[in-house]
Amino acid sequence: MKKVIIVFVAIVIVLSLFYSYSYIEMIPSIKAYGKMELERFNQMIVTHSYMTNDSIYNRFVNIERNDSGEISMIEFDMIRINELANDVVLDIESTYVMVENHNYIKKDDSYYEKRIDEVSKNGIISKISLATLMNTPIFYFVLPNIYVRYKHLSKVNSSVIKNVENYGLNHIMVEVVIRISMEHAIVYPFFEEIATHNVDIPILLEIYQGQIPLIYTNN
Repeated sequence: MKKVIIVFVAIVIVLSLFYSYSYIEMIPSIKAYGKMELERFNQMIVTHSYMTNDSIYNRFVNIERNDSGEISMIEFDMIRINELANDVVLDIESTYVMVENHNYIKKDDSYYEKRIDEVSKNGIISKISLATLMNTPIFYFVLPNIYVRYKHLSKVNSSVIKNVENYGLNHIMVEVVIRISMEHAIVYPFFEEIATHNVDIPILLEIYQGQIPLIYTNN
């Protein structure tokens, strides 16, 4: 009887060590897939955020010219730009809060709404080939796929990026971008990781005739 118990314990220990080693080997792939799925989800939420459905913010820059028609000043309307950035952040945060609390209610039957509703109920799930996780591509069509669930907790911030540069002959390009920065605590199976993902939303891209003035105001 003792011999049977010893053999059983030995088998359990060996299997535990094997599965522990296998899981450690899989962690980089699990992280990579989790990051990819999370970024896809972020991109979708940002794409459908407040800004894309609102066109009242249509002028963010004022160009003043002198008597010779040359550009003398470029002035950004930072009040309106920051208002838009804040509205975008609030909209994204509101969506994430509902998703993380599992109480998002879809508004229609579009793919976007179905996807948000699905993640709200089940979290982010990746279907990953076991052969990929074990780094044995030769068994890709033999080993089954497994489903890995990722839970995320997010924090959203924004910053405004302004760019003025010469464009072609006697033209300038004025660009304003809202950069949405999302910091996530991604909860993987048995471990957690902090990740940051930035998504740029271009809100202004205009080309004006003239040269960049010696100074321009950002206020």
